[in-house]
Amino acid sequence: MPQFATILGPNQYNLSVGNTALLAAVPANPTRMGLTIQNNSANTITFTFGSVTPVSASVGQQIGANAAATVPPSGIGVVGNIGAQLNLIANVAGPSSVTVTEYF
Repeated sequence: MPQFATILGPNQYNLSVGNTALLAAVPANPTRMGLTIQNNSANTITFTFGSVTPVSASVGQQIGANAAATVPPSGIGVVGNIGAQLNLIANVAGPSSVTVTEYF
């Protein structure tokens, strides 16, 4: 009888983001291979990785209203540490609904 390995699916996080930085909204995961961040609100969401705290529109990568960003292992822009904690902030008090899918 063949043996089957257990394949772990992606992790999904349903988050409520306000206009105060939500540090480690998704905790660090060194085995992470990619992320999809879906902004389910009419607001703008900004994200960073690691110890970089998103405090304004000029810090981090923005995701527009009802849009998504998929971050591959190579990162985007100066973002390169895909396994680091994910930090989020919204441009308004909110809350803004954000869904993050983590691939590993």
